[in-house]
Amino acid sequence: MRDRASYFLTDLIEGKDQRPDKKLLDLAYRVERLTPHPRRPERFHEDKSEIVAELHHLADEVRRHG
Repeated sequence: MRDRASYFLTDLIEGKDQRPDKKLLDLAYRVERLTPHPRRPERFHEDKSEIVAELHHLADEVRRHG
């Protein structure tokens, strides 16, 4: 597994048009780090909803392009 700091740098360099496997790795990392925050508990649900939307988008992309 890559160093987590370089993971974000790679995302910035490559932009949003990543391969599906890289998108899945990014989403897995974000799920792994997803925890409630005592001062902003709603952020957990916002982040979770964003990840779910990205997973649906990725599933549609894979369905269309294989």
